[in-house]
Amino acid sequence: MLYLINYPILFRTIWKAISIYRSGYRSYRSFLSYDSELDKELMSS
Repeated sequence: MLYLINYPILFRTIWKAISIYRSGYRSYRSFLSYDSELDKELMSS
């Protein structure tokens, strides 16, 4: 019974964790692409 009460809270926590993970992953990907662009700049010079 307690599990049924806590279920929406659990779902919200998981959803928040997923959204944080996705935004973190997106910034991580953009960081990687920026890093590779920087490497190209260094290689060409």
